[in-house]
Amino acid sequence: MASIKTPHADYAIRHTIIKAIRDFFDGRGFTLVDAPIFTPNACEGTTTLFETKYFDEKAFLSQSGQTVYGSRSGSTWKVYCFGPTFRAEKIKNTQAT
Repeated sequence: MASIKTPHADYAIRHTIIKAIRDFFDGRGFTLVDAPIFTPNACEGTTTLFETKYFDEKAFLSQSGQTVYGSRSGSTWKVYCFGPTFRAEKIKNTQAT
């Protein structure tokens, strides 16, 4: 049985890693940008999307933050995205079962 402290330790480690990543980018002049969670289409040409309804319209859960970056290509604006992405793909496990 797992220790009751394990979830707390996991969150503390995750917090430390995320803070280090943000400090790294922030210290180099990058701006944190939150990408939209809903998108009207696939951003990477895939057909395996999580479909949902959004105000009675068809929408999909975002697969990438690149929709934000793509609109700024060629710009000198330095951004990073640290948010959720969703993949509707089967897990490819390379371990023998």
